[in-house]
Amino acid sequence: MDQIRITHLMPTRLAALGIAPTDMLRRARLPQTLFQQERVVVSTAQWFALWRVIEQINDDPVFGLKLPQAVLAGPFDPPTINAHVSPFVL
Repeated sequence: MDQIRITHLMPTRLAALGIAPTDMLRRARLPQTLFQQERVVVSTAQWFALWRVIEQINDDPVFGLKLPQAVLAGPFDPPTINAHVSPFVL
């Protein structure tokens, strides 16, 4: 199954770090309505297209590490909470 779920907080986190989600989607050639879906799922190829665009837009080598912490207040989704409290995350 070639599906990667993206948190509904991704656009907010990107914007908080200076990346316009609509610009990123346009550059990755993905639908502008992607983040408006109830459950955001992309293929592996689409996932890497998003990250290639992020790399082009932002030259910060630790951007991926900053992304989960970009929004400190607001709703949290279960995958994010699980990642933070799981004993299996190193």
